[in-house]
Amino acid sequence: MAALALPRLIDAKMYGGIELALTISTLGAAVVGLGATSVGTRRALVDNEPRGETIVFVHCLWLVLIGLAAAAGLAAAGWAVQYICGAAMIGIVGFQVSAASLTRIRGQVHWSGWFDNISIMITLVLVVLVVLLGRADLPTFTWGVVATSAAAGVAAVWGLMRRPIGPWRPIVADVLALGVPMMLFGAAIALIFGTIRIAIAQELVLRDVACFSLCARICLVLIFVSQTLVTGLFRPIYKAGGEAITRAFSLWIPALSAIALVVAIAGYYGAPLLVAGTTTPAADFAAVFPAVVIQTSFWVLNSNLEIFVVRELLSRQASVACVVIAASGLAVGTAVTALGLLTLMTVINLYSVMMAILLLTQMRLLLRRGIDFRRAYWALPLLAAPGLIYLLPGPA
Repeated sequence: MAALALPRLIDAKMYGGIELALTISTLGAAVVGLGATSVGTRRALVDNEPRGETIVFVHCLWLVLIGLAAAAGLAAAGWAVQYICGAAMIGIVGFQVSAASLTRIRGQVHWSGWFDNISIMITLVLVVLVVLLGRADLPTFTWGVVATSAAAGVAAVWGLMRRPIGPWRPIVADVLALGVPMMLFGAAIALIFGTIRIAIAQELVLRDVACFSLCARICLVLIFVSQTLVTGLFRPIYKAGGEAITRAFSLWIPALSAIALVVAIAGYYGAPLLVAGTTTPAADFAAVFPAVVIQTSFWVLNSNLEIFVVRELLSRQASVACVVIAASGLAVGTAVTALGLLTLMTVINLYSVMMAILLLTQMRLLLRRGIDFRRAYWALPLLAAPGLIYLLPGPA
């Protein structure tokens, strides 16, 4: 609901700026977070060490401090407000990732679902506040982000005060030894999953960022279904053996494809209703929505496998593959731009291809740990089913 309400409260330029800031903050959090939450989760659930939760609290505080410091630095240097906002949002994303990890570790299923999406909820609340105050502009919104991020830091300090911390050196050493490869993997994945709005903003216009973002937010229903399953079964899934993983994945792909097809049809023909109250034309929305559904399906499946790549300590190899895939995508995108053929649909499809290659790469890497996805390969073409909608009559 938050994702649907947001573009109806503000104009396309401000909405595009906020979506760009969210992208920047996600990228920043992936890099400076050093993979700490993945280390904390592994220590708590695999090694049964109590310091796993402490690592998660420290992660939140660290990102808040880094985000606020970066925002102050960018402001002093005269950067555009969307980048200052993105830096300040690093603390909010840090709170989201830390809280979601902590509740998963503790098996608090209901809370995990809320915290998985807390950033967009906080964003909606702040937008509503600035609208009610008659100050619906990005600078005012950014001050709200700064205040919220500071509050998240206070919450992290409160959590640390309630836990025995012990010596800091072992915690730091643990995060650097295990977390840095995980961080590199997270940052490399962000090059593929988290830069599309930046690419659209740089090569096209903020109106296109708003159109894509509206489509992507509606496609969150697919991510919500995946999160519900993963959150509810996180502990057994995290500890599952290879045979159980492959069996579940081979069934999950056709199930996700069927859900995606339903979402794509509903969005394609319901475009006038879905864009009502926004400044995005229904025709523009319908033209790219099925393609965004396909992209989101690849995103979901990659995130499902990412859990096991990190668990099996394959992050280093996966991060190298991500960088190669991202570099190849950049080269293709540069060539397309030079030929004057770059459109919003081209950008979306290019990122979808990169995500598909990454999915196959993760499946191949996990084979090294005895997780054989041979039975799942037959179902992968089903992910392209929403594309068949373009063969049907267009929406009214």
